[in-house]
Amino acid sequence: MFATLVATYEKGFLLILEPFESETATVPNPILHFTCLDASIAIKPVFERFSSVVITSGTISPLEMYPKMLQFNTVVQESYSMTLARRSFLPMIVTRGSDQVAVSTRFEIRNDPSVVRNYGSLLVEFSKITPDGMVVFFPSYLYMESIISMWQGMVGFLSPSISRAWTDCLQGILDEVWKYKLILVETPDSQETSLALETYRTACCNGRGAVMLCVARGKVSEGIDFDHHYGRTVLCIGTSSNSLVLTTNYVHRSPLPIHPIPDPKSPPRIPPRKLPHPRK
Repeated sequence: MFATLVATYEKGFLLILEPFESETATVPNPILHFTCLDASIAIKPVFERFSSVVITSGTISPLEMYPKMLQFNTVVQESYSMTLARRSFLPMIVTRGSDQVAVSTRFEIRNDPSVVRNYGSLLVEFSKITPDGMVVFFPSYLYMESIISMWQGMVGFLSPSISRAWTDCLQGILDEVWKYKLILVETPDSQETSLALETYRTACCNGRGAVMLCVARGKVSEGIDFDHHYGRTVLCIGTSSNSLVLTTNYVHRSPLPIHPIPDPKSPPRIPPRKLPHPRK
């Protein structure tokens, strides 16, 4: 099946080879990912079947990019601003920790103890000052599990040269957060995640407060509304997966043709029928 897909699609797809099965593995076990970089391939059957298609979302911005990316012409294109009674959003980008060490989820430094410790410090400080609910997004399940394990103080994830004080600091991160909020974690299992969300909402409503550790573009991030007291603070650790970065680069590099929008007053063009050739 995998070989059939690779042979069927030539453009808009990319083979990604990862030499290790996980980020902590030491024995090579290559994994092949067949990633679709051209979203127009997936939505093309919808445009072919239906004469009118309405696309609405709160995250399709900038609007001008999507007709080019999906290869269609817009008849009506509108963007509406959010109506807020007060300025309740404060976006911030944190590039360095309290010790001035750069924080990033690049593969080379993502498991560095100083980076992990600074991410943990952010979690602790925000849990102290945030009422009710707090949501934390990680780039992937593997990275989230790795960070949680290091926060719990698993020495196997640490370098032997790390001092005992650093180990004690890492062991105390989740314990410190637990003083202020419950800690709930999203898993690939749907039932466990649903139970975690129910517990999260209950803790936010009864005043205990909770922290939801989840994955960007996972089950929780798609379709779950963290409105009002369910999402007083949203902490995004790093960026999403490599496939999103590759897709963005593909869209920016590909010169996608845009056909002129037809005049709505002009009669529709009916393609000529192909008559069968007469038999000799």
